Amino acid sequence: MKISISLGPCLGIGLLSGGVHCIIEALPPPAAIGGGKSTEVSMKKKALLLVIVVPVVIAAILFIGSGFAKRTDVFLQDYSVSQDGASITMGVGLAGSMGFVRDYTMTQEADGQYIVFYSAFGALNSSIGAKDEYEVELNPSSTKIYIYRGDSGYKLVLQKNESTQAWERSK
Repeated sequence: MKISISLGPCLGIGLLSGGVHCIIEALPPPAAIGGGKSTEVSMKKKALLLVIVVPVVIAAILFIGSGFAKRTDVFLQDYSVSQDGASITMGVGLAGSMGFVRDYTMTQEADGQYIVFYSAFGALNSSIGAKDEYEVELNPSSTKIYIYRGDSGYKLVLQKNESTQAWERSK
């Protein structure tokens, strides 16, 4: 009497009246079973999906992620103060040859307003969402405006003349 217990696709244990014997069984190739073709198609679909999805995800990360990078090469080209003195329109440029500015954030400190500019979306030299002019609301107590310069900190670009109360470029 022979009893077989299958432990896996290629291993079986046979119990004979004389003891336990291990029997290694060779399985027929998957194509002979009928599952080979669907396994090959499934693997091809997975590989194709991987080849398409990975570059798309990487491109999306570069495209979107670049828009959150701080620009450290922004300089003030020109500016104009509104008639009521509540805001300044700043025309900005980039010292570098690549990229554009799309937005800014501003924080108010005791001595002035600190501005950080951000890259446009789309990586390297894309202009998606880019602008050259930004209207900055002025705090009535603010007397200085700084622009972020990376490791060197913030650079003073505009300051209010104490005697005339007019905004002037810093020297």
